[in-house]
Amino acid sequence: MQKCKILIADDKSAIRLTLRTMLKFHFSDIIEAENGEEILLLLEKYDDISIILTDIEMPKLDGFETTEYIRTDFLYPKNAVPIIAVSSHTDNEYLAKCKKYGFNDVLIKPFTAADLLNMVNKYLKK
Repeated sequence: MQKCKILIADDKSAIRLTLRTMLKFHFSDIIEAENGEEILLLLEKYDDISIILTDIEMPKLDGFETTEYIRTDFLYPKNAVPIIAVSSHTDNEYLAKCKKYGFNDVLIKPFTAADLLNMVNKYLKK
């Protein structure tokens, strides 16, 4: 089991549960947020978050606003944490917007546990 802190964020508890279930056998430290404001609070609180997996469409602060805030207002190394959008949008304009706002990558729904683990491991090895 890898030792790293993974932050998963989605306003839907069922999605957070699915992500946690897919990750829990490989990663021991998983924390959760329901919206962008909670992501920012957790990133301020913890110095050891290794990766963020987040929905885009959330209340209070959406994934775009949250990622842009992290990239511009946090100091290194927190502003460099890998951020993966978890989304069902596949159009090129949307994917370009994710890149523009500072996401490292996009995990397209639906995905398998193997897809999720491959994506997380891709960024943990950098």
